[in-house]
Amino acid sequence: MERILKLKKIVYYFVTLVFLTGCVETTALLGPAVTGGTSGNIYQASISFVSGEAVSKTTGKYPMQHVKSFLDKAQNS
Repeated sequence: MERILKLKKIVYYFVTLVFLTGCVETTALLGPAVTGGTSGNIYQASISFVSGEAVSKTTGKYPMQHVKSFLDKAQNS
């Protein structure tokens, strides 16, 4: 039982590390996959992915990069 809890803790820390290291491109693909996996709504996940890619192709940045730059500007003001 303790081994399972330790394994869960390691997985938790690894996933947290991946999300907090700024791997925006990775999370741009991971977000819709998690949405589709948890909700079972493949249409919502597809729309999320396609809209993120459309924003990326139009502006050169992924949506989370826009959020990050907005928050950086707000913090510096």
